[in-house]
Amino acid sequence: ARARAAGLGTTIHTGETQSTSGEGVIAVLKHLRPHRIGHGIRAAYNDEAIARLADTGTVLEICPTSNVHTRAVSSIEDFHYIISRFRDGNVPFTINTDGTYLCRTNLQREFSILEDIGVLSAGEIPTIRKRAFEASFLER
Repeated sequence: ARARAAGLGTTIHTGETQSTSGEGVIAVLKHLRPHRIGHGIRAAYNDEAIARLADTGTVLEICPTSNVHTRAVSSIEDFHYIISRFRDGNVPFTINTDGTYLCRTNLQREFSILEDIGVLSAGEIPTIRKRAFEASFLER
């Protein structure tokens, strides 16, 4: 809360594992009010979390390969449901790597994977990239 009050951008990691369910996302939104949430994928399984994310405009940093590696999802195919829930609920999200070295990926690969399996369309990718820039903490 002090970081936000000081004008700093804030990101909180939550909702990445089943032990930090959508309820964890709701608690973070309520008590910490971050600008962004790292991961947050468990919110896809909680209607209230989706509504609060949409209402607050809090951006989710979705990291598909990382979530597969950490077994936060059963497979990359889980993102069909996750992304469709966020898209349908007007939850702002970006696609990220969560560590290019450890996950052996890069941003282009993350987009390609999701496009190849039909989670994202080529037409959506520029919008998501623009949202990532807008949600960054860069001075403008």
